[in-house]
Amino acid sequence: MNRKITEDEAFRAGTDLFNRGEYFAAHEIWEEIWLAAGGETRRFLQGLIQWALSLYHFQRGNLKGARKLFESGDLLLKPFNPEFQGVSLSPLRNDMVICLQELFQCPVELLAGFEDAEKNVRFEILPRERPVISIRF
Repeated sequence: MNRKITEDEAFRAGTDLFNRGEYFAAHEIWEEIWLAAGGETRRFLQGLIQWALSLYHFQRGNLKGARKLFESGDLLLKPFNPEFQGVSLSPLRNDMVICLQELFQCPVELLAGFEDAEKNVRFEILPRERPVISIRF
């Protein structure tokens, strides 16, 4: 049986991917919904997409990109704090800030130089120190 999935099912599928750390895949699913959305929902999805891409860039060592995408996503999502359509944004934002806090303390110029010098930086946060970044309903 072939059936079209609903936007809600697609959003939840993207959320599951995000919560498993598959940030790029989550962005891909949410982008499909975003393309058809309008108004507040469109801005909300754009903010989540930018946060997902921020974490994707962070994983890949693109620290300047991670910081810029977090900041632009944060601006888009501020009007929806603490909750939008059943999604609790406050805990998500707090987890993002904890994860990316060192990026906020570093001058952007240093991030750019770091990226130019070392394109393939990989690092791992020890599990006991890694915050659980997840979207909660």
